[in-house]
Parts: sequence; structure tokens; C-alpha cells
Amino acid sequence: MHKVLKTKNPYSLLTVLGLILLMLAVRLLVPRWDTLNVKAVLTWDVLGYYLYLPSYFIYGDLYQFEFMPEILDKYHPTNVFYQAYPAGNGNLVIKYPIGVSILYAPFFFLGHLYAKIAGYPTDGFSAPYQFAIGLSAVFYSAIALWVLRGVLLRYFSDKAIALTFLIGVLGLNYMQYVFIDGAMTHGYLFFMYALLLHFTIKWHETPRKHYAIILGLIIGLSTIIRPTDIICCLIPLLWGVTSWADIRTKAQLVWEYRLHFILLIISAFVATTPILIYWKAATGHWLFYSYDDQGFSWLDPYFRVLFGFEKGWFVYTPLAYLFVFGFYYLYRHYRKIFWAAFVYFILNTYIVISWDVWWYGGSYSCRALVQSYAVLLLSLAAFLTHFFNKKTWKKWAFGLLVIPLIGLNLFQIWQYNENIIQSEGIKKAYYKRIFGKTSVSRYDLAFLDNKDHIKDESKYEKRLLGEYGFESDTVNVVDYEFYKGKKAFHCRASATEFSKGFEFPYKDFLAYDEAWLKVSLWAKHGDWETYSRLVTVIEKDGKPEKWRGVHINNHLNTPGQWVPVYYYYEIPKDKDPESVIKSYIYTQRGEKLFVDEYRIELLTR
Repeated sequence: MHKVLKTKNPYSLLTVLGLILLMLAVRLLVPRWDTLNVKAVLTWDVLGYYLYLPSYFIYGDLYQFEFMPEILDKYHPTNVFYQAYPAGNGNLVIKYPIGVSILYAPFFFLGHLYAKIAGYPTDGFSAPYQFAIGLSAVFYSAIALWVLRGVLLRYFSDKAIALTFLIGVLGLNYMQYVFIDGAMTHGYLFFMYALLLHFTIKWHETPRKHYAIILGLIIGLSTIIRPTDIICCLIPLLWGVTSWADIRTKAQLVWEYRLHFILLIISAFVATTPILIYWKAATGHWLFYSYDDQGFSWLDPYFRVLFGFEKGWFVYTPLAYLFVFGFYYLYRHYRKIFWAAFVYFILNTYIVISWDVWWYGGSYSCRALVQSYAVLLLSLAAFLTHFFNKKTWKKWAFGLLVIPLIGLNLFQIWQYNENIIQSEGIKKAYYKRIFGKTSVSRYDLAFLDNKDHIKDESKYEKRLLGEYGFESDTVNVVDYEFYKGKKAFHCRASATEFSKGFEFPYKDFLAYDEAWLKVSLWAKHGDWETYSRLVTVIEKDGKPEKWRGVHINNHLNTPGQWVPVYYYYEIPKDKDPESVIKSYIYTQRGEKLFVDEYRIELLTR
């Protein structure tokens, strides 16, 4: 069972080659090296991972980033420069580790060379750089798939491996974070895990010093790509362990090859030195927690990461259940690789769901688990091997289940890239509304933030409670953009966090059997995302008791056009009569967002 198959293994070979070609085709068809596109390659978090390269090699400025205002104005890679922040000693320190930049580096230099030859701006952000970094993910992922094929062929059949790759690549969110948003960390870590598995097996088959050194470099580089991935060291440590007695045997093996183990530790440390040197130079400290106030809730993990409707792994990519089911068959038939894979999976998942930024920014399904698929393919292959031994009708039944779920995943990835599945803030009600849809209506969008809805206003009496045209305001208003009149409110959080709003005594509404507020305005935005909210809240002594609102940008699909934004708020009966109802605009990030004709109406039966 554990011998390498002697055949040419055509099914897995053709599958891997086909997936590599598909990956390249999708990368070229969804290029995102339009440098003014909000979804361009070098934007948002990727900008933070990439920033080391242009800062050092082009501008010679790793600590002040004086070149960034010009880059922000020209390319708009982010609407707020959160990728670096004050270190407390006059320097700015990059939030994100340096590891991905190391893997970007060869492609950065190729992009820089081509920019010089072809006459593009050699500023680190013009099209050649975007193109080169975008293709780097394809390069590393192609190697990873090829290496993993060799790993899997040691244990599983050719056909089972072919199906494993089809499900693992096309049936989950791997495609989004390697084919499309490939410059994120996940595809590069997937590559590192593929190498880790390969060299773990090589060392256990034939212990060699250079295998140990390579393993150390892989572990060290993985750690400075994403620090929590230091747990990848568990895989070589637990490889081959099947019982408590094997732990003693493994300890004896480590002692027998202690020089290898020392070389592994030294090489791992050497691989981490780039970030240590950077932290020392930027902050004065060899060790520095660069994620500032973001941390973990170890005692209260966020299980919504797995089961919630905003990013739930099992909700959006239900084929992920096969990874979990596969561990049963991995345990029964491939015990020597079970514990290494299973312990890693449990610990890694626990870390992922404990991170306080549990939604992991704009993402489809849980992107933080994508790199672990390199290891989880072992359990998936074990599950599929089991099914290949079943009766024909069971195979057909399994196919009738899996094929639609792969189709659903591919369709939802399309929905995500068309902004039908929103990158943040999805609720169960909204997911149900847009399931299977190729477009969304204004009514659908209302379900994003708010579960209170009125389908037919004609059944209610309507009365205007308040209206602002911002004509007499002086704070955060402009006269060069407006929907009506001569002024509009400009949502700039740096000037004021809250707009002028409305306030009403809560008890004034208690006489109605059923009462709703309709809050509305007209909004217009520029050429990238905004994050301001239109909010209604019941407060008692300044503390919110019922909060509802909408992200204004969710309703603005066309830059440069005035669009109506509204939602309904059902007034509850069970709050303190001395409470107040407030409505206002919360200007989190809206540098290019304008609003006008802000109204609040009362609807009663």
C-alpha cells in the first residue's frame, strides 16, 4: 500500500497539469493589474506584505514611508494607510511579517527590470509589478500541486488522487486565494506546507543533514510569513507516531540524529533573522508584536468562523466536511500519518477561530484555513479511497452529491467576485436572499445589515419626522457635490466621527401598536470603497439597547452616481420609557463618500 506506484499515473498527472493551466488562465482572465482598480494585486493587506520591497530597493525608506502619500494619491492601493503604524520612537513599523516579500522578491525584480525596459514608472506599483506579483502565486502553487501529487502517490491510488485534487482545488475556496487573490499569504504557505510534507517524508525514509536543514528553513520562513504557522513543526515531529510508545521511539530517533536536529533549529533561526533585524532597526527591539492591539480569545473562540453565515467554512464550502470525515479513514488505514495531520489540523483550526479579527477582513469562506489544505488533502484522499472501494451505486450517489457542491462553490466564487456575496457583514437572511442569484436588488441589499423589513409601505400611514439637506451646516459639508440644493455632507472621519442626526423620546412611540422608522438618504462615492454607516439606535444613559444600521457602501455599486439608501427599523415595546432614539451617520472611512437629503419617517398601521 505504501510503495510508490510504478505506473505513469495518468489521471493525477493530467488533473494536476489541467489545474495548473486553469490557474494560469483564470489569473490572466481576472488580471487585476489595472493599477487603479480597488481589487488590483498590490492593495489592502497585500500592500503590507509587499511594502518591504519597494521601500528598501526603490526608495531606501523602510521607517518613514515618505513616498506613500504620492503612491496613495496615484494608485489608491488602500483608503487608509493602516499597513504601517508608529513604533513609538519616531519610526513607522510595518504591521505584516516579511516572509511573503522574500517569496515575492524574484518576481519583484523581474517586474522592476521590465518596467525599466518598457518605460513604465519604476515606482513599485505600476502594471509590471502588479503582473509579476500576480503571477508569482501561480508559479508557487503549480510547484505545490506537483509536489503534493508525489506525496499522495506514496499512499493513495492514481484515480483517488485525481479526484482529491479536483475537490480540494475546485470545491473549496483554494481557487479564490490562489487563482484570483493569489498574492495573499495563503497560496505561498500552501507551497511551504507541500515542501514540508515532501522533505518530512524524505528525511524519515533516509535521514540526511541537508533534508534537516531544508526543513528548518521551511519552518522558519513559514513562521515569518504567518507567525502562528510555527505549528507546522508538529508535522515532522509527529510523523510516523502511532501511539504513546512511538513518542519514546521518536525521541530516541531525534537523539540518534541530534546533529540533524541542531542543524534544523539553526536553519530555522537563520530563516527568521530578516524580521528580527527589521524589528530591531525599526523599533529598537529584537522581538516586537507588530499586530498592535489585535490578539486572541483563547477561552472564547469564534465558532462562527466555521458555522456562521458571514464567513463560515462549512457554510460556504460544505465539501470541507470531507476533510473532517476523512480523518476517520486516515486513522484506520494510514495510522503513521494520521496523528501528525490530525493534531496539526485541530491546533491550527483552534488558532484560526480564536483570532479576534475572526472575519479576516474581506474574504470568501474562511481564507485563513486555505494553507492547511496541503495537509488536509491527506485526509480527503483517505476518504475518497474508501469510496472507491464501495459498490457502483454508492459511487454514483457520491458523485451526484459532490458535483453540484463543486458547481455551487464555483458559482459562489463568481458571486463573490461580482460583489453579490459581499466580502464582509453577510447575515443569514441576506445569504438566503441571494442564494443562486446572478444579480441583487435594492431590497436584497437591505438584508445585509438589518433584519427589519417592510415589503409594502402602502399598508402603513407615513409621517415625516425630520429632514436634513445640510444647507445650513458648516462642518464636513461641500458645495461641489450635492444631490439637491447647494451642499452635501462629506463623510471624512478625520474631521468629525458623527454627522448631524435626529433624536426622539422613545416613549413618544409607545402609543402605537406597530411603529417603524424609515431612515433614508442619497449617497455618492468615488472610485474605491467607503465604510461609513447609517445608524439608528435606542440609547439609555448613553448605552445602546437596540442598534440597527447599514454599510452605505453596500448599496453603492456605481461610482460617481447618486443612489438612494434606506432601511427600516421596527420600534420595540420592551425598552425603558426614558430611553431615546437616535439616528446619525457614523463616518468610519469615507474619504470619497457624499450624502444628501437625509430623512427619517414614521410608519404606523
